[in-house]
Amino acid sequence: MKKSIIILLLILIPFILLSNIDKKGEKKDKFSSRGFIIAKNNNGALLSWKTLTKDNDKTTFKLYKNNKLLKIFDNNEPTNYFDTNYIGKDIFILKIYNDKKVVDIIEPEIVFQKMKNGNNGSYFDIPINMPKPVFMPNGELATYTPNDVVAYDVDNDGMYEFIVKWNPTNSKDNSISGYTGNVYIDCYKFNGKRLWHIDMGKNIRAGAGYTQMLVYDYDNDKKAEVIIKTADGTIDNFGNVIGNNFIDNRNNEGFITKGNEYLSLFDGTNGKVLNTIYYYPKRGDVNDWGDRIGNRADRFLASTAYLDGENPSAILIRGIYTRIVVISYNVVNKKLELNWTFDTNETKNKSAEGNANHQVMPADVDNDGKDEIVLGSLVLDDNGEILHNTTLGHGDALHVGDFDKENEGLEIFMCHEDKDFGISLRDGNTGKILFRDKGPLDTGRCIIDNIIGNNNVTEMVGSHNLVLFNNKGTIVSNWKKDNKDLSIKPGYGINFLVYWDESLERELLDDIQIKRYGEKPLFIGENIKSINGTKSNPSLSADLFGDFREEVIFPTKDNKNLRIYTTTIYSNNKVNSLMENRQYKLQVLLQNIGYNQPPHLDYYLDYSKN
Repeated sequence: MKKSIIILLLILIPFILLSNIDKKGEKKDKFSSRGFIIAKNNNGALLSWKTLTKDNDKTTFKLYKNNKLLKIFDNNEPTNYFDTNYIGKDIFILKIYNDKKVVDIIEPEIVFQKMKNGNNGSYFDIPINMPKPVFMPNGELATYTPNDVVAYDVDNDGMYEFIVKWNPTNSKDNSISGYTGNVYIDCYKFNGKRLWHIDMGKNIRAGAGYTQMLVYDYDNDKKAEVIIKTADGTIDNFGNVIGNNFIDNRNNEGFITKGNEYLSLFDGTNGKVLNTIYYYPKRGDVNDWGDRIGNRADRFLASTAYLDGENPSAILIRGIYTRIVVISYNVVNKKLELNWTFDTNETKNKSAEGNANHQVMPADVDNDGKDEIVLGSLVLDDNGEILHNTTLGHGDALHVGDFDKENEGLEIFMCHEDKDFGISLRDGNTGKILFRDKGPLDTGRCIIDNIIGNNNVTEMVGSHNLVLFNNKGTIVSNWKKDNKDLSIKPGYGINFLVYWDESLERELLDDIQIKRYGEKPLFIGENIKSINGTKSNPSLSADLFGDFREEVIFPTKDNKNLRIYTTTIYSNNKVNSLMENRQYKLQVLLQNIGYNQPPHLDYYLDYSKN
């Protein structure tokens, strides 16, 4: 009798586990931290899950298909498996062992669907609620499209939620006149359930320079808080109005150069405003920042950083072209508490004026366990003092990571809008220039990473000449001089990077295409669109699910879904989940800040082993 019961339980357990998933792929209670997924393509399906830092030599995985053992993985093997015999009704279970004892039994959390073209990827759609069109004071109609996305587990259920910024179609750069529609921020579960909705109101303009979304567990209570610059008329998810809803500070050019400005803390689980303070510094007379329209006064950035090495702080920044003010806040008892302030109006900081980018990157560049704030040419130490400043001025793209294994610590790579233009690579701790390639004009794009295999160096390129250098300054390829096929030149792929294929090199991600350097596209998205105009970004790119390869998120063309793509390529490489690396995770969360940039690890992957 006992034997019969045991056999019956063995048969039923997989089905009991799978019954814990609803029709949309959303589990009904807690998710595992393994990100176990199925990614279908025309040849079968890739099964993939995360390797975590807690795994050790005694960690093993057993993959079951339809209650039969498919494969045993020891801790040295990659955590992905391609099943050429997959059919949709197959049931998979992953058992995780430590020292031969079962510590977890999990089932796939998401099933990604086949693409029509079947080209090395599969997708999952999250339905989203498109806002209604709105009329401007001049009669213009603005419709809405999803823009930047933040992925964060706001409610501690083990699965990411997706915070979406809705941009009106008349969204504008700070330098361009005209009215813009209200900006909306929504938070969605994986099944499309909207947790909350925030209306930023008429006194927050729409554009890359205005609304920065900080989403993080700032007070270590396992639930997220959201920090956003607000104004009179911002409305939280419960209808609470910040300031005065009847004030309209827009002038006849559509600019907002007067009125109250606030900084608000919201509950990340329900969108309720918890605390609002006046935004500092005040804009004052916008002419004092360098122009009459507020282009320089209204350039905002934000970041999350571990300034003490243990606890997260929020970093708020106003100004990049002229005056720069950086302020650190902590969240204490659900309120914003000032930590320190940096201001280039102070005499000791005057040399830093105008040396910030359209990005900010937190990184421990001096290797003291505490994050510094990399603003571009300017780097602030964890205490808000200048660590170093190259005085090479402003730039439009910024990368921080370990790009030279022979140079100790991290490096900073950027392109330049002035001071001889071009690109530069420098030591993250000292600011010493390791490589400089000057240019004849504003260099608006640049990338750096290992994008060519088996040479044990990284490569870098700027839009000023499309010459590919390695990190030692040696020319690898000159596309214009060599008359290479212009349809696959790096000029069509110097915006973003992504781990997608089987290797440890990174691929080029531009618009809706992914390709290896110098090759035809490896992946082309279907029925989707990139965001942010000529920058052609995804809404988000990050290692969210499966093994170390990254997912990319785009809006569908009809604006009704977020479409998440993942690779279907088997890899023989094993790398810990990238999101367990603090620098990488924080840089992922900052893709919505200013001009989007790809995230980088703070360690050097040993490409030579590939």
